[in-house]
Amino acid sequence: MTADALLSILEAELDTGAALVDTLERQRVALVERDLDRITELTDILAGQFGHLNTLLQMRESAMRDEPDTDDARAAMMRRVRRVEACVINQAAVNQTLLADRLAYVAAMLGALLPDHPAYGAAEGRVPRASGPAVSRSA
Repeated sequence: MTADALLSILEAELDTGAALVDTLERQRVALVERDLDRITELTDILAGQFGHLNTLLQMRESAMRDEPDTDDARAAMMRRVRRVEACVINQAAVNQTLLADRLAYVAAMLGALLPDHPAYGAAEGRVPRASGPAVSRSA
């Protein structure tokens, strides 16, 4: 594989990473707004984007095994790719926290509505859950 081919892969990673950051941001907004239809739509888009990024990562790994030497252009591009990857990871972590908060809220509300249900309330042999409002860490 030529250096140009590796640079092409890195450029594709940058483009895909930037698209992922944008989609993750739109997912965050949908989570905050509790827009379930939009969340579902964006989750499907994210699955495709992450799949494409995974393919590019495998291609890069293979290309770097074939040509391990790094020139200045590749090194600079790798730094840009790493910054975008960090943004993707950070945004995904924020969204994961929001999702966890939403699920905890739903579980708390189900516990309040169904106090005798084994999954949500006090079942035989289980200590009843504390009553009162649920605390959320997110917006």
